[in-house]
Amino acid sequence: MKPARDALVHGMWEWSPADLSRISTVRVRNREIIAFHFSAEDLENLYFRIASVNFKIRYPRGVGEFAKESATAGMYISRRFLAMMSGHDIVNDWQTTLFDSDESE
Repeated sequence: MKPARDALVHGMWEWSPADLSRISTVRVRNREIIAFHFSAEDLENLYFRIASVNFKIRYPRGVGEFAKESATAGMYISRRFLAMMSGHDIVNDWQTTLFDSDESE
């Protein structure tokens, strides 16, 4: 990720009205001109990869640690949302319960 990161942080951004899907950065390092080209999808993928690394650094114990910190700060996270975010199997229980209650009416 470092070459893309360096291009984004240190480069001058440019784009062409003729090709809106191409975003470029240009920078000079040691008298060498370095051009880097991105698509919107490249930038999105880079964002998610950096966000994932950032999350793992901030919350090395995972989603549970994030939930605990957020609750301490006054933010509420439902049990269902935590199950969805952590991929816990209990998330499927709500769906079953909702369908079961519809059948009884």
